[in-house]
Amino acid sequence: MQEERVKKRVKRERLARKLQINPQEAILLEYMREPLESLSLDKRPEEQLDKFLDQINMPKEDEMFRESFLIGCYVKKINYESITLELRKKYPNLAMSEDAIQDYLKEVFNNWMDKYYPKLRKKSTNISIMTFIRVFEKRVIF
Repeated sequence: MQEERVKKRVKRERLARKLQINPQEAILLEYMREPLESLSLDKRPEEQLDKFLDQINMPKEDEMFRESFLIGCYVKKINYESITLELRKKYPNLAMSEDAIQDYLKEVFNNWMDKYYPKLRKKSTNISIMTFIRVFEKRVIF
């Protein structure tokens, strides 16, 4: 059993090096292979996002959450600071601080993980919405 885990970890690390992704992104690719493979470099991210979110049961009706994926495709560096700054620009009348926006995105993502992908949550507690946005961005932009 231990040997099999080691083999899987080594396989993920090799895949990560090959694709220039971190181990958390490799775990996401492992669990979300089919929806991620349905993404195309030939279409704009806006054209693909709703279908992708439907495939993984992610809340697309939440405009701010949905918009964070699109922002991730166009910012220089994907992190909470850059995403929340851009959300602030897009929604100037939003009555939330940047910290509150970050907490909100984390909460929505964690609730989604716990509900639909508890095995993924157990496998890696380090996966965050930023990891997911990075993987989405790499599949539609690079």
